Amino acid sequence: MKQATVQTVYEWVDRLAPFETAMEWDNVGLLLGARERPVDTVLTALDLTPGVIEEAVGLGAQVVVTHHPMLAPLRRLDEAEPQAALLCAAVRAGISWIAAHTNLDMAEGGVNDALAERLGWQVTETDGFLRVGDFEAPRALEAVREEVERALGWPVWRFGPAGAKVRRFALCSGSGGSEVQSALRHGAQLFLTGEVRHDAAGGFPGPAGAGRGTWGDGKMRGQCAAEAFTILCGCGTIQGTGIRFSDESVRIRHHQ
Repeated sequence: MKQATVQTVYEWVDRLAPFETAMEWDNVGLLLGARERPVDTVLTALDLTPGVIEEAVGLGAQVVVTHHPMLAPLRRLDEAEPQAALLCAAVRAGISWIAAHTNLDMAEGGVNDALAERLGWQVTETDGFLRVGDFEAPRALEAVREEVERALGWPVWRFGPAGAKVRRFALCSGSGGSEVQSALRHGAQLFLTGEVRHDAAGGFPGPAGAGRGTWGDGKMRGQCAAEAFTILCGCGTIQGTGIRFSDESVRIRHHQ
């Protein structure tokens, strides 16, 4: 059997979620390491952290594949700085780093499709990052919120009218504020995402039970009130989503 390399892993991820589909501002692909280095163990994680590097060393992993990349530019490798110290630790351990971010969010079978699958929500439309569909019948919003919390094991806040019933949904993992207008165009009554910036989503009632009053005075207040539109926020991220390697010579481990 041919020896897998860092380049082999790169090509596997690229077939699943082509790096060329990532957003222009994103930083994906091979971020650290040598493409020709042999690989027999890969660790996947949400972020590259000191704990992930320690786990990779313990597993004997030569490559870490993360969802989140390094976005802030580095001008020097001064280990007094956390990001520089992280990279230096990875270099000393001989660990290569590959990131699949917005390309994996957008990909068929990627993060957003996995989120819908985890929830058991049937997607009928795909628009970039956005996944859209309809429940079989209108559902009480609070029941949907509780269902999402149970499915993902993560607190979920409601921003929208209490007591609403919803049928058409849209979802976008991660920071989905840029997709709110797209969700409205698709006729969604419910938008599920990980987080939304204050200025993008202002005007919604505050989190259920949190006693925070209103959530900003942003530009969409009138439109969203008219549409009876609701955001569920805080859905987290599914780690290890969609990455399935077929080469039997490589072990795949997922950081918890």
